[in-house]
Amino acid sequence: MKQQFLKYRKELAAETLVLLLPALAGLVLPASSSDFLRLEWQWLLPGFNLAVLWGTFLFCAAVPSFHRVTRKTATVLFRLLAAWETAVCLILMAQDYGSSFSIMTLINGMTALLFLVIGNILPKIGMNSVIGIRTHWAMESEDAWNYTQRQGGRLMVLASLVMLLCCFMPGWQPMVLYWSALLAAVLGSVWISWKYARDHPAAAGKSLQTAQEKKAGKTASIVTVVLLLTVALGIGALLALSDYQVVFRQDRLVLDANTATDTSIKYAQIQSIQLVDADNPQAAAGSKVIGYNGFGLEMGTFENSRFGRYHRYVHEGGPVIVAATGEETVVFSGRGTQETRRFYELLKERVAKAKD
Repeated sequence: MKQQFLKYRKELAAETLVLLLPALAGLVLPASSSDFLRLEWQWLLPGFNLAVLWGTFLFCAAVPSFHRVTRKTATVLFRLLAAWETAVCLILMAQDYGSSFSIMTLINGMTALLFLVIGNILPKIGMNSVIGIRTHWAMESEDAWNYTQRQGGRLMVLASLVMLLCCFMPGWQPMVLYWSALLAAVLGSVWISWKYARDHPAAAGKSLQTAQEKKAGKTASIVTVVLLLTVALGIGALLALSDYQVVFRQDRLVLDANTATDTSIKYAQIQSIQLVDADNPQAAAGSKVIGYNGFGLEMGTFENSRFGRYHRYVHEGGPVIVAATGEETVVFSGRGTQETRRFYELLKERVAKAKD
């Protein structure tokens, strides 16, 4: 491991500095619009990204077969990882300072480009236990490995082109196709690996891996699966526990969300309040700019043709309250029809008192 660290020390130092750029920029930039977004792009994401970079490197360096990956290939992959992670932070930073582009379109587009590059790199990766399409069948022979990486790379390139196209299409259906294309490329690569090994069985007793490398490869596979499951469970728990609170303070209405930006609006600034049924066009969400939508819940900044860019905190399936000032619109609801109507009456009362 020490030898690998000395070999890649310059690259690691450069990528660490790149990942720290958002945190360093935040120290000199003026106050932004959202404390939640600033915490994300200045501290949480850079810290997480540094842990991913160093964790990935230490994991790779501990596997004996990592030496089979050329320095150029490994450097390109680590730089891609650092560039993508830093770009996500910079996109959130731009949004925090008022940029009007769609965050999800950019992030999904960058992800598609990342897989486009990976698809082109895969055929150049030598047989190893940490980088590439590392199925049991691909590790049986050099020919099986090369065939799997070459054909899997082609599938990845094709999937990335479909993903890029989906980034610029409206609605939720393109996003289903987006992730389905990526999943199909992954599963297709596994199937290609299995089929090649079945049709071209390796010679009995012949192995290109030492016993130590085989053991390390099994450990790498187990660790990879455990990490993926941990991340998936963590994200699932975070999404399932997402919620917001409607708080009526003395002078303003506050929408306090735990996985999206908060919003507040002063009663005295509200010019109109409407209670809108769920099937009314005014209740339609439009497209999400940044925030959360899932499990029947929508929170964050959305955009549609009626309101333009607006704040939305809604439990789906019931009426919503539309509160508008001259500059912004907030759409929100309670957990059900009865609670939403109670909020509507309470908001009307607070607005009337503020204007007396």
